[in-house]
Amino acid sequence: MATKSESKASNICKLICKILLDPEIKELEILSSVPDEINSMIAAGRDNDGVYDKRFYPLIAVRTESIVGIPKSALISAFTYARSQFYPLVKQQTWSTEEAEIINHTTISLIFVGSENLTAINARKRLLAENHISQSDEFRINTVILTSRLKKHSKSPFLWAHREHLLRTMKIENMEHLCKYELQTVMVAGEHHPMNYYAWSHARLVFADIYRPSLRNPVGSTAKRYLEHTVLRIQKWCFAHSSDASAWSFFTWITKFYVDTTSSSKQARQDNILLLSRVAETVQFATTISLAHASVWGFVKDLSSNEEYVSERRKQSFIGVITTYATRRRSERYSKPPEHVKDRDRKVHEQEVLVLDKLRDKDVQSVTDCLLWIKVVNDLKK
Repeated sequence: MATKSESKASNICKLICKILLDPEIKELEILSSVPDEINSMIAAGRDNDGVYDKRFYPLIAVRTESIVGIPKSALISAFTYARSQFYPLVKQQTWSTEEAEIINHTTISLIFVGSENLTAINARKRLLAENHISQSDEFRINTVILTSRLKKHSKSPFLWAHREHLLRTMKIENMEHLCKYELQTVMVAGEHHPMNYYAWSHARLVFADIYRPSLRNPVGSTAKRYLEHTVLRIQKWCFAHSSDASAWSFFTWITKFYVDTTSSSKQARQDNILLLSRVAETVQFATTISLAHASVWGFVKDLSSNEEYVSERRKQSFIGVITTYATRRRSERYSKPPEHVKDRDRKVHEQEVLVLDKLRDKDVQSVTDCLLWIKVVNDLKK
């Protein structure tokens, strides 16, 4: 017979699973401590003020924000119970309905504590295969975990791989709606964990392996508009997160994907207005706002230096814009070169004068900017 503490821990495991399936709940957080205000509400039994929802006690539900907080003490209790119940059962060849329910509840708590618990994730795959849980419920659970403000979950390769498995085995009715939903999930995960390689790799997989096979040849107007909207949406996100190299890498890829999908010839790719506009706007953005982020310049270099997408004439115009702006900025700052480097090679002089300026003014940012300008222009000229 279960002890009182085991019953309480079991109840917490079930509550966590129940919360993940509640359509009103969008996010979970782990609380190191419970605020005094909430403790007083719990003591008074109040739940009608729009803040504390006693249905989920001992978990803390904030209704107005669709967020549930899990006190660390409650999670530790649930984790200890889950370990004792899960590992003996997972070794069995078959599960009864009651055992499958225990596996369902305990694996969630185990994954919350350890985002890379592959045994628990594979057990959930087995629950799916044996029809103990529905695919839609599992997809929602995975979404909430990946988009919550947890320490490592948003960039767990095993959780993203599990999501890929769900996508490949589920029936998809509206492909554009699915891609839009997946992209939103990736962007939220990218907000929580910058440079989220696994999240943006998942976005690439969705478009390359799931969306591409559904496209007709030639591409229909609806799909073309959707891809245009996606490119613009990613550009907006990248401009707001200019240091996120993983997002910029996906922006480069999705722009090429759009052009390759909608253009049938090299000339059509080079004349693609959406691509040229994206490169031109990024050059303007890089030279006026986000000067020192190599990921931004990487996007410009990757597309501008590829003759499959940008003609030599247009490439030279981009080089001209960058060079003109860089020269103007440098001339504003360095009107007269130091005496002892006046006769040296021009490029060496430019870089040495930047170093001297760094030592004098400690203006590290401007040094990084100008060195990047020189590098980008030289790379494009190769």
